[in-house]
Amino acid sequence: MAAMTIQETSTTGDDSPANKKRKIDLQNDVEILEAIQSNVEKIKDIINKRWIPNQSVMLAAVKQYGYSKSVQMTLHEMSKLLRSEISEAVGVCCGYKPEEPQPPVFVVTLKTKKGILKKAVIPELFIDYSIIIQYKYVPNDEERSIVDQHGNKSVRSEDVARLNNCIATHSESLMKEHSNLSITRACPVKSRGYLRNQMDVIEKPCIVLYVPVKGIIPVGKKGVPNRNRWNNY
Repeated sequence: MAAMTIQETSTTGDDSPANKKRKIDLQNDVEILEAIQSNVEKIKDIINKRWIPNQSVMLAAVKQYGYSKSVQMTLHEMSKLLRSEISEAVGVCCGYKPEEPQPPVFVVTLKTKKGILKKAVIPELFIDYSIIIQYKYVPNDEERSIVDQHGNKSVRSEDVARLNNCIATHSESLMKEHSNLSITRACPVKSRGYLRNQMDVIEKPCIVLYVPVKGIIPVGKKGVPNRNRWNNY
């Protein structure tokens, strides 16, 4: 495994507060990278001190090592720290978008009370990262749109048996393989283009997989299966 290095800019004679902070940040980044490279057990101790790598350093680690055990542990500990910093959070997970290479994304789930959607203040430690906020038990725009426009439709009787058989065959293994998958069910319509802001709904029986945030794969997990596994649904 090739070692990673961080280029340090000479700041001789500059004792300003900003420069002192840069030196501390650089030292922390070096320590994190050394732990990722060769001392996994040290990662937890470092992040418990509220030292986390900035986004560019974390992306460099992902490019170098992929989502290896040490990178996964770093992101897991960062997720725990982020949750502890947001009192309204009921869960935090870290994931990535399939396009490569991209920095990790943190998904924060907030609790709701009597329909009130509370706002969360993102800790300054994580201000450099992409953070997606979602609410427990609150459907997203895609689901609301489908329910509003097509909620009165039902799956044709001739398709029900085939869809339910496919779900019964694959749902248990999928739930084990994909930690963020919550529900699989038959649906009379299919949504396309939501992530590109070009949502189009067609009347076609399909199997819907419910996940907290569409387009984000949890670190350490695989993406959802392709059409072949689902008998072309």
